[in-house]
Amino acid sequence: LRLSKVDETKVFILSYLNKLLKYQFLLTQQKWLALPSNQREHLKSYIVNIVLEYGAIENLPKSLHNILSKANSILVQIVKY
Repeated sequence: LRLSKVDETKVFILSYLNKLLKYQFLLTQQKWLALPSNQREHLKSYIVNIVLEYGAIENLPKSLHNILSKANSILVQIVKY
């Protein structure tokens, strides 16, 4: 995700992760918790960095706004666990 240069790819991946976390709560919680703690922390840190980086940009382009929105939603789901 970090290496992708295509914003649409980032939106797709973040949308998928959000859907996984949001709509399959019990199953996803098991999957999320099944990840090693260092991987969970790395993913959480990456999402936080996206939110901070894109949130600091004034006049954020629409494509990046979509990424920020998805990242915010994912972060909320991650924090629930």
